Amino acid sequence: MAFKDASSLFLLVPVLLPSLVAACSPPDSLPHPTASQTSLRCFRPTDPNVRNVDLLYDANSDEGHLWVGNGATPRCSSTPRPAPSSCELCSEEFVHVVCCRLPKSTKLAMEGGGRPIELVQSECPQLLTEGTNPNSGAGNHSGGPRWWSLLLVLGLFLIIITPRRQNT
Repeated sequence: MAFKDASSLFLLVPVLLPSLVAACSPPDSLPHPTASQTSLRCFRPTDPNVRNVDLLYDANSDEGHLWVGNGATPRCSSTPRPAPSSCELCSEEFVHVVCCRLPKSTKLAMEGGGRPIELVQSECPQLLTEGTNPNSGAGNHSGGPRWWSLLLVLGLFLIIITPRRQNT
């Protein structure tokens, strides 16, 4: 099937354009600073020496706990972003509490060693981003499958528009 003029190619634009845009767009796993600033709220203990945390909960609710300790808190660089309406604990220089889209009525309370731990709002630490291997130390942002789809679409486009010889 060969196109006799360029106007016939406009029929392919609705089919090819979304694939090209998707193939060339940056991966969703790249950090988006404005999104993380608006949906994450972070806290830390007022005492920077706190290391053992047992429990994080909403003091205004009896509906379970936001986080329950099971040993040492993981490094922030290997901690995934929390799911909406939940929190994750991690540590770098000190313990961080990272919460995603908690209701405004939430009053965080933390305990460690059977005692309350006072929290203050703080800067959010750098967390593990989706698609990152925590053991490699670098993100997986090569866009591998996206380039293959781009090459496939371009190859199909060239096959379609290339005039074929007619056997006479």
